[in-house]
Amino acid sequence: MSFHRTIQAICFIALLISSKNCFAPPVTTSFNVSATVLDGCTVGATDMAFGIYDHENASRTTNIISVTCNNETPYNILLNSGLHPGGDGFTRNLANGENLLPYNIYQDAQYAVIWGDGTGGSNAMNNLVANGALQQYTAYGQIHPIENAPAVGQYTDQITVTVTTN
Repeated sequence: MSFHRTIQAICFIALLISSKNCFAPPVTTSFNVSATVLDGCTVGATDMAFGIYDHENASRTTNIISVTCNNETPYNILLNSGLHPGGDGFTRNLANGENLLPYNIYQDAQYAVIWGDGTGGSNAMNNLVANGALQQYTAYGQIHPIENAPAVGQYTDQITVTVTTN
């Protein structure tokens, strides 16, 4: 075999080997992708300030309760009776030492539906459904007129907002 034919044979063999690699089928694999979204909410609230109270007139104010839950999560908003609950129904009290000033928080601007936890004549805000975005609710506070002027000073209370999911 001549040198020229030997080179041709080597080139032919190299071509067969390299073309076999060029025409090899692709190798594939796959993997799973998953994520879990749990029911969950965040809640916040602005302070409720009545300002200066005149015992002969009702004092009214509002605040905002903000809730964000995952989309389509059913939830409820409950308010507790505060640090100084009253003895009748669901009355709340602002306190200045031993001095109390009765007030309440309502779900409506007509001051008819007491916003609480569902006990003592109060109503939780129930059966809400999240849209995945921030949702805001106005709470309406009212101190009723009273016969005798209360003791002078700063009166305070603290309300806990609880969001439950169904």
